[in-house]
This record gives sequence, structure tokens and C-alpha cells, in this order.
Amino acid sequence: MSDELPAATVVHTMSGRTRLRLDEMRGDEKFFADAAQKLAEIGGVRRADPSPLTGGILLFHDAPLADIGEAAATAGLFRLRRNGSRPIEKPADPNLRPRTAAAVALALAAIWQINKEKLFPSALTLVWYAAALAGLRPAGGDDWSPDE
Repeated sequence: MSDELPAATVVHTMSGRTRLRLDEMRGDEKFFADAAQKLAEIGGVRRADPSPLTGGILLFHDAPLADIGEAAATAGLFRLRRNGSRPIEKPADPNLRPRTAAAVALALAAIWQINKEKLFPSALTLVWYAAALAGLRPAGGDDWSPDE
């Protein structure tokens, strides 16, 4: 049954936000309205913004993309594909995230700079970026409050 479903290609993804493209459904307003409603009912999906004109759906989510793809296929919406070729698969270790790895690498580089006695600006800048990646400070802008 999943082979009969339209293919949704992952155009862009980042933590909590994914843009999907369903070229074969472009222009089908009813499909996109139904898909947005059904996607919003999936656990871990905060919001689904459809664009029938471009054939896209912008997902805001907390759940892993692989789980959302499985739920979408079960709901009869689409099958999720990366780069239009291979299916999205669950990561082997969901605790190892690229963002966490980057934060650790930057923190280690900061320690190395401190060891070389280059505290300002090198080590401080690396610590600042590591804190942003780890979620300890906002990634951009000054309009952040701890309650967000």
C-alpha cells in the first residue's frame, strides 16, 4: 500500500523543523488541507503549514522525522523519502545528535585554546558557540528570555 502513496521528499531539515516537497500532488488543495490536518494530529507534530501552490509542507515537530514518516504512511498520506531516493530510517543511536557532537567539539577546541593561553577572543568565542549549540543560550538575537 505504501508504494501507492505519493512520495514526500525532505527538502530541508533542522532541529524541530522540516520542509517536505510532494511534487506529484502540487496544486491539489484538498490533499494539502487534509494532510496538514492529519499531520497535526500525529503525536510530536506541533504544526503543519501546507503550500499547495509549491507542493510543500513545512512541519514543526518534536518527534523524530522517521516516526512522523511512519505515522504519515499509516494514515495514508505519503511515504517519506530523503533526496527522493531512499526512505528515512531511524538513527542507530537517538542520543547522539550532530548538534551535541558539534557543541562538544567546540568545547574541546575552547579548552585547547585556553591551554595555549588564548582566552580572548578564541576560547571565549568557542565557548559562546558551544553554549548556543547545547541550548544553554539563544543561537541568535538578544530578544531571548529563559521562559521560552
